[in-house]
Amino acid sequence: MSTSKWVCGSLLGCNSFENLDDRRSMLDVTTVMVASEFGRTMRSPDGTVDETGTNHNQFSNSILLGGKGIRSGLVIGASDLRDEAEEPSAAHLQLDPLQEKTMGLPFDFASLTTRPDMPAAFDIKDYLTIGSVVNTIYALFGVPKEHYRVLRRELPTAQVLKGLLT
Repeated sequence: MSTSKWVCGSLLGCNSFENLDDRRSMLDVTTVMVASEFGRTMRSPDGTVDETGTNHNQFSNSILLGGKGIRSGLVIGASDLRDEAEEPSAAHLQLDPLQEKTMGLPFDFASLTTRPDMPAAFDIKDYLTIGSVVNTIYALFGVPKEHYRVLRRELPTAQVLKGLLT
């Protein structure tokens, strides 16, 4: 069975993608999150990607989130160093002096957009983290706030991405 037919049949309860407008689907009652443990580096130290491959990157990752309670059609956040000419911020260099990793750009939680500034020092409160994604799902499911994730032990709770919720 093809993947698209499985998705259509399992999640949408149909045999084809035609006439879905008049049907309810499993996505009307299900929230789906697909994530990995970490992203990948641009290169390993001591060479190019072709020569060395890549390593784990804890500073940049992608997560797919959709279904019940989640606004559709959004891409939020972005990574820095989109090409070789782009200069890293001082905050980036603080965490990655060898410049082998990409990391997220500073984030505006109210507008769900990246900020254009180049911070002089890294402050986790300025960045979109997995804690905010998890806390957003917790908020959607009504989990009490005392269970929300903190940014780090000595820091406050990671912000909920309120604009992501319907």
